[in-house]
Amino acid sequence: MSRTILYLLLLLVSPTLLAHSVQWSASPDRSQPQSLENASLNGTVYVFIAPSSELSQVQFYIDGNKAKTENVSPWDLGGTAGDNSALPYDMSALGDGLHRMDVVLVNKDGSVVEQSLNFQVGDPTPTLTSSPLSLALSSIEGETVSGTLTLSTLGGESTSVVLAENHDWLSLSVASGITPFSVAVSADPTGLADGQYPAKITASADGYAPITLNVSLQVGEPAGEDAPQLHLTWNHDQSAVTAVWFTPADGTQSELQYRLTGATEWASVVGSVRHSNEDGWYHQATIAPVTRGGQYDYRVRLSSDAFSRVYQTRAQPAPGQSWDLTFVADTGLLGRLDGLTNGTQAVIDAMAAIAPDLILLGGDYAYYDKDKRYGTLERSIDAWFNQMAPLAPFAPMMPVYGNHEILNNEGFEFWHARFPTPAHWRYDGGRMYAFDVGDVHFIAVYALRESNDGIPLDAVAWLESHLAEVKNAGYRWIIPYLHAAPFSDGANHVSAETIRGHIAPLFEAAGVKLALSAHDQSYERTYPLDDAAGAIIVTDTDTDCVDRQGGITWMKISPGGKMSDKNDGFSPWMTEPPPYWTARRDNTAHHFGHLSFDPGGDVTISVYQVTDGQPVQLFDQFRLTESCDGPSLVAQPTTLDFRLAQGETGQQSLLLTHPQSGQAISVSESADWLSLAPTSGVSPLTITVTADSQGQVSGSRETTIQVDGGDGSLTVPVRLTVEQDGYQLVMNEDSLRSNPRALDGATVASPLYVELLPWDNVRRVRFFIDGERVKTEGVAPYDMAGTGDNDTALPFSLEGYAQGPLALRADIEMLDGTFQSTYADIQYGTPEPTLSVMPTSLSSTLVLPQTQAQLSLSFSGSEPTQVTLTSSANWLSVGAGPFSTPAVVPVNIDASGLPSGQFQSQILASSPLGDTTVPVTLVLQPEPGDDSPIQLSLQPDRSGATPLAGQTVSGQIYVFVADDSADKVRFYLDGNAVQTEYNAPWDLAGTSSDSGRPANPFDTATLSTGSHLLEVEVVGSTSQRYSASFTVTR
Repeated sequence: MSRTILYLLLLLVSPTLLAHSVQWSASPDRSQPQSLENASLNGTVYVFIAPSSELSQVQFYIDGNKAKTENVSPWDLGGTAGDNSALPYDMSALGDGLHRMDVVLVNKDGSVVEQSLNFQVGDPTPTLTSSPLSLALSSIEGETVSGTLTLSTLGGESTSVVLAENHDWLSLSVASGITPFSVAVSADPTGLADGQYPAKITASADGYAPITLNVSLQVGEPAGEDAPQLHLTWNHDQSAVTAVWFTPADGTQSELQYRLTGATEWASVVGSVRHSNEDGWYHQATIAPVTRGGQYDYRVRLSSDAFSRVYQTRAQPAPGQSWDLTFVADTGLLGRLDGLTNGTQAVIDAMAAIAPDLILLGGDYAYYDKDKRYGTLERSIDAWFNQMAPLAPFAPMMPVYGNHEILNNEGFEFWHARFPTPAHWRYDGGRMYAFDVGDVHFIAVYALRESNDGIPLDAVAWLESHLAEVKNAGYRWIIPYLHAAPFSDGANHVSAETIRGHIAPLFEAAGVKLALSAHDQSYERTYPLDDAAGAIIVTDTDTDCVDRQGGITWMKISPGGKMSDKNDGFSPWMTEPPPYWTARRDNTAHHFGHLSFDPGGDVTISVYQVTDGQPVQLFDQFRLTESCDGPSLVAQPTTLDFRLAQGETGQQSLLLTHPQSGQAISVSESADWLSLAPTSGVSPLTITVTADSQGQVSGSRETTIQVDGGDGSLTVPVRLTVEQDGYQLVMNEDSLRSNPRALDGATVASPLYVELLPWDNVRRVRFFIDGERVKTEGVAPYDMAGTGDNDTALPFSLEGYAQGPLALRADIEMLDGTFQSTYADIQYGTPEPTLSVMPTSLSSTLVLPQTQAQLSLSFSGSEPTQVTLTSSANWLSVGAGPFSTPAVVPVNIDASGLPSGQFQSQILASSPLGDTTVPVTLVLQPEPGDDSPIQLSLQPDRSGATPLAGQTVSGQIYVFVADDSADKVRFYLDGNAVQTEYNAPWDLAGTSSDSGRPANPFDTATLSTGSHLLEVEVVGSTSQRYSASFTVTR
């Protein structure tokens, strides 16, 4: 019997054949349910999954865009009310016509089932359909395989349909037919390598909208399934990567297969069962030794006859290689019934978009003492690892433990059973440990809470001994991270002063310059501090650069998705203004940190604000370096402060300078009330900064101006304070009343959050729309739709109002018995559509002979849209599309055939919502030992010369081109022309007229620490270009 297997993935399945199906009802109690498949709907309905048992999560997608994720039964598209009734979903918002719903059903055993169906909104229109909607074909041995599609119309009419396919390997038995009719779809994999190939079949007919049917072809062995709870750790000395995963207790071997990406042969290692419980086995296997900097494919055994899908991860970075990490803490479990984990999924998604090499975990993960939905602690831990699946199989997670893991009805042993942390440097069985990454030494510190028992004395003794061991071991940076925050002005969890008193002197004596923490639900960064356990001395107030000469910067980065049980929100501040040691702080969003390490040793620390449903915002960024002196951007003034009456605009000038005159500088901002002109130029550059208070409510708001140029970047904080007398109707972004804006003159969509501000001296507020009273509020906060049990604003629906102008009024009854009124005229309609892409630019550095890399772009729109991509360079390729948003799209770089140097290109994204351009930079460094004429000497007579490429230099050096055939040599440093030599010898800094014509020295102190690129153009009978990458240190 042939081993060729035909898999027909019938995504359009009759609900009666499935354990779960998509149902709809006209009632919130879900009574008289009907199948959603091929249903014709209007207005508000209640859509849900039935039955509700045996599921752990449901994801709803409409027309390719995620509409809802439900983590708790019942599984409602519109969400579930507090009384367990379904919340409505407004079908009219989708627009009339045929729509497609995909649902992802995650079973309690971890398995996943997907369903897809069509439904109609509005009056039925002539519509083509197919059964099934897509085909998945599989050829294990390379034989031709086929499947069948049946074309028809939803109304049963007969019509002539024309078919077309878009790949040579795909063929159709007929090119047209009269509905209903069937077509055989054949796929011939001849000439195709193993892998999966997508294709499309288009069906069109006069008077009908064309439909697209997806076909996929799997050539060779198909990819395996996801590995449940798969996660990684690194060992202490950068020689191994360890994986842990779950299977039932069925005798499955703890086998892991791996290979360097690009290789064809698998290596195998068999580990052991690390932990077991009534649910199954937790396997552990280690890849060792690893090639530092190497990209690995790996897969794990899931059963006696199946491996998981293939994953990729990167080993610890090689010397001179850039790498990065994220820091996150206080996450909680998705779908808490109290709604406190309202940012967890958004934080996970934001970190996954960065794709870090390493993840530092700051403690407090599952909160089992307050969230027992999964019954047992171990199953709650399972749920936490399952929700980390977008990150955990790809980047090692190195945890510290918080008060919830150790003290609050949980237990270190249960968590440590899942985390194989390094055993070489270890305290008390792994409660505290240390490890190396590159030339950085990390210490996971056991420090639980702000009370006097927050850190055991024997833990302090271990830490003191360990720091004494490593302080002079040659590490560039020693970075400790811990749970409880030694510096915190948040009222929920104040400064852990006992911990600070124990560890600060040890950190200072060991040369620590950066310490990470969490615990309190807010973000704070101190200035560099000395004597933190005593006088608390600020050593520098530069907010953009921190160096080795200063004290320790203490950071508290929280929460990573879960708000506080204490106040059902973020942590309020205890003091205003902030303590004098505070550089930046924020308590309006969730946060995570991103640390990027460049080859020269500099660290760029970025902290992002995350709010569910909104774009991720960069809130704080600074650089940790050996010395902040030397070439850098300078902004005058360093901050901008606008105070405007409502409706006014104001302008201020910002002078940007760089030590290298003519250096290109660019600026950008992200606040809609701020504008810059011009947005680019050369040093010295004067920028006109305009703040517009139109539409802004009274109070203060902050943003930053991002400045980039030459060897660095900086941010300029901007504050706008809007002053207004009297009361005002405002529109908030969400139920937490974030980002209030003046409602008067606004264009709005439904639903919206309307509030009266301020609350002072108000007894009662009556809200009116077009003269009709819609709400009376007698207790602050004064929300037009009322206030929820947890003090959040309820949304006001404009359903039933005609789109167009609406007049809103609030009659305010004052405490003294007098009355006032305030008004807002709004336009009810659809906001202007926009297309967003993250990141806004891409860059990649490759060292020959490496020529390939893969990056990614994340696209989203204010509404679902189709995006088409084009690139402007042969070395850059993207999927042309079109594809539907939201989507993450791979960007492939293939530098084969290119010489070393720096290359620029761009990706143009086109959509009905508008176009956007993403700049792409490729730096191709020569292979170490490459025969290059660019030479380095430490002597003015150029003796003892060696190729410059790959060298680490400091002080004064002598760089020249050894080429006797040249007529002229041009030197470019980091893309800027710096010298042209017309006579030999060809010296970067010019040639002295002294006897023997020695070279002039080039002073590397004029460059920032880190990697730089020198390019030379040798002009003779022909013109040739060479480059050399080198690193500057102090």
